[in-house]
Amino acid sequence: MYKLPLFPLNTVLFPGTPIFLHIFEERYKLMIGQCIDRGEPFGVVMIQQGVEAYGTAAPHRIGCVAQIAQVEHLQDGRMNIAAVGGPRFEIISTDQTQPYLQGMVRELPMMQDSTQEQMTTMTTLLRPKIIQYTDVLRGIIDIQVRTEDMPDDPIAMGYFAAWILQVPVEQKQNWLILDGATKFLHKLCEAYQMEILLVREMIRHARENPEPQSKLFSLN
Repeated sequence: MYKLPLFPLNTVLFPGTPIFLHIFEERYKLMIGQCIDRGEPFGVVMIQQGVEAYGTAAPHRIGCVAQIAQVEHLQDGRMNIAAVGGPRFEIISTDQTQPYLQGMVRELPMMQDSTQEQMTTMTTLLRPKIIQYTDVLRGIIDIQVRTEDMPDDPIAMGYFAAWILQVPVEQKQNWLILDGATKFLHKLCEAYQMEILLVREMIRHARENPEPQSKLFSLN
């Protein structure tokens, strides 16, 4: 176990995927500044109850380590940062002695509950669904994913697929907490099949009813 500064957000970070944050609150300018100075990560946790900015928030128990990769310093100590997801973790206890939330955490590696051959079979099913889904999405937003962009490791591919998919953050949190790789990849295959049908229907409806549309998706 180790202590980790925590950043409660209305988003979910997966291992190996990016997150881009604008840091403007004093408590998080302090927290991120310390992480940069010490070369240490912080933890991203989805808010279970409370607010994201200028208030208190109770986080979900399972989150993801974020390793800062790039920093843009702005006026008044504000920052834009890019970070990459590291290991999953479970919060054992929290500490509010600092202006920001801290937690004692333990890492939660994904369990490989099937053979490598079975895992490869699952990713063989998932890979074309990702391409098919993003090809359909290009009718709505500017997105392109190539086969060579995808990780080779089955679990890493699963997290990449979960990051790409445009579903409510609550569903993404439910995927983050899964401990078995087989169940995780199976649920993603099911979700992709459903979302491909849904997006196609939304595009068909929009074409048949050409009215001004609000932006439907964003990669958050």
